[in-house]
Amino acid sequence: MNNKETCGVCGGDGRIITAHQSTSCPACRGSGYKSENVGFHDVTKTKPSHHEKRGPGGKVAKKTAPTTPAGRELAEAVKAAGLSDEVTARLTHSIMDYEDRKGSITKTFSRLIMKEVRALSS
Repeated sequence: MNNKETCGVCGGDGRIITAHQSTSCPACRGSGYKSENVGFHDVTKTKPSHHEKRGPGGKVAKKTAPTTPAGRELAEAVKAAGLSDEVTARLTHSIMDYEDRKGSITKTFSRLIMKEVRALSS
C-alpha cells in the first residue's frame, strides 16, 4: 500500500491536459503524488529577458534593424518612401517589435504598415 497522497492538482495523473497541450503537473512534477518538498522554486529563468543575447559587459544587445528577411524588406520599403527620419524610425521600431512578439512578419502586418506609409506620404 502506498503512503503518499495523490496530487490534488492533477488527480494523480501527473499531467495537466488543456485544449492545446499536455504538460507535467507543476505541483507534483509529474509523479502524481503530493510533493514532500513544498516550497518556492526559482522561475526567473523562464522570463524572455533571460534568453536575450547579451553584449559586452553583460548588457542586453539592442536590435538596430529587423532580423527576418520579410522584416528587412518591409523596413527598406519604409525607408524608400521618403518619409521623415522620425516617422521612418517609428515604423521600423514597430516592425522590430512585431518580430520580437510574433517571430516573423505576416502579410497582414506588412499591408498595415504599407497602408500607413501611403497615408503619410500623401
